[in-house]
Amino acid sequence: MTEIIAKILGVKPQDLIKEKTSITQRQELQTKIWRMDNDVRGSVDGWDFKHFVLGDTLTNPHVADKKPFDAIVSKPPYAIKWIGDDDPTLIHDDHLAPASVLAPKSKADFAFVIHALSYLSSKGRAANVCFPVIFYRGAAEQKIRKYLVENNFVDTIIAIAPNLFYGTSIAVTILVLSKHNTVTKTQFMDASGEDFFKKATNNNMLTNEHMEKVM
Repeated sequence: MTEIIAKILGVKPQDLIKEKTSITQRQELQTKIWRMDNDVRGSVDGWDFKHFVLGDTLTNPHVADKKPFDAIVSKPPYAIKWIGDDDPTLIHDDHLAPASVLAPKSKADFAFVIHALSYLSSKGRAANVCFPVIFYRGAAEQKIRKYLVENNFVDTIIAIAPNLFYGTSIAVTILVLSKHNTVTKTQFMDASGEDFFKKATNNNMLTNEHMEKVM
């Protein structure tokens, strides 16, 4: 999956993970995961973990002084709760409510999407690995989708095969955002069929041939 996301962003796969070519910014809400990943920071070659901080990336981002970014990869937890409109100040937050509406507090998916967009440079791309249901739910999420489309931020939407990630068998959709689209069209791609993955014992796999078909 790293390889296909790298191709989408227009960078080399190693550029997503090597300190010499990129600075890795990461924030983690769960203390247990943050501590565990910090314990192995010295054993993962190339990662710059001094930018890995603990906290809520939506309401208390720790990378505000580092933006904008040319390449963003976002794979947030799906359909989690967040404070949303319980905090009346967030509707005035440019990085969470540019569409004049907040993601519903019962489902933070689009809060993460808008958050990534706010950190994107004028020449960059963001690949958001999303739960497919966010593309057809109504109410506030529909308004956010309309904002993204009307402002020409949606570059490509790619449906990916199921069972590609460890720990879950669900199919996902990659939402590619860009602030430098030259055409007012959105590309839709269905890469969820059997021609786009190789069945393996525990998880499906994407081979180079499959990635070339997608790209």
